[in-house]
Amino acid sequence: MGAMAAIVLVLWGNLKRIQVYLVNKTFKYNIFYIFFQIMIFSVIVKSY
Repeated sequence: MGAMAAIVLVLWGNLKRIQVYLVNKTFKYNIFYIFFQIMIFSVIVKSY
């Protein structure tokens, strides 16, 4: 679980940068990103 959590954190950090890129391109992906971030957070909570 520790390795998985580390991978998720790395992906989360990359998603932050991807979100900034998407914000510059189009706004509609923000809703998908917020939903995806909530989903990742719930996975992290369940793993602990």
